[in-house]
Amino acid sequence: MRQCDKLQADVEALCAKLQRPISSKDLLRYYSRAPEDRPLLFQRLGQQLFKLARPKGKKSAFVHRVGIIGNLAFYAPDTDPKWADAFSVYGSLVAVAQQRHFRLPDYAARLLRTRFEAMARNALAGYVEEFRPIIENCPPTSPLVHDMSELLEKAEREAASVFIQNVPTNLISRDAAAELLRREYGRRTPMSDPGAMNVARHLVHLKWPQSSLFPSTPGVFWADQVEMYCASRWPVTANEHELARGLSLVMIYGQEPVIFA
Repeated sequence: MRQCDKLQADVEALCAKLQRPISSKDLLRYYSRAPEDRPLLFQRLGQQLFKLARPKGKKSAFVHRVGIIGNLAFYAPDTDPKWADAFSVYGSLVAVAQQRHFRLPDYAARLLRTRFEAMARNALAGYVEEFRPIIENCPPTSPLVHDMSELLEKAEREAASVFIQNVPTNLISRDAAAELLRREYGRRTPMSDPGAMNVARHLVHLKWPQSSLFPSTPGVFWADQVEMYCASRWPVTANEHELARGLSLVMIYGQEPVIFA
């Protein structure tokens, strides 16, 4: 069997086992349990899957790219609509798992009765608007759904009556965000070497927007949010971490809303 055909067969087998499209990460875990089964390919799995999704002829091995979650592309053995449905459910579960880790409503609640209250309540309204439909797309038996339902209930109790989309005014370029990140890191950790800092691993979490409620604007960052992120990662006072962590999370839903009486 040709190595590309072997990879195609493995994609089909793993999709059938997991009942969803799979990524190169899924395949790596699959091969880690049986290294001898891994096809002898000169390219990385992600690159090879990308090539298989663009066959050169009718007899070429083929996989179908279904979609992307984060920085991972997901593939299925064919174009059957069931894979798109399964991908949608899996994407919802991934989003819920991330939010269970971030716990935005818990941090936002700590900003109530402070000068950031309006911003926190607006963020909670956006959180509910964004994630209520997502949780409804998840299997109700998933333990993630129970935890996320509790977070949504907490958010609904304290949220503003309506979410106001207020795009930040001080959006900056990637280069400017990288410079700001290095500067804050150097200021907050005096013995460090900001020049040796891997800024990409931090900036990947800070691209604006981070919420689907805002229109896409590739390649920009919110300067204030970058600063709050730095304060939460490298706090200089005991109280700074909690406050900055909460602010960096609620900033996902934009600036403090301007309400006209």
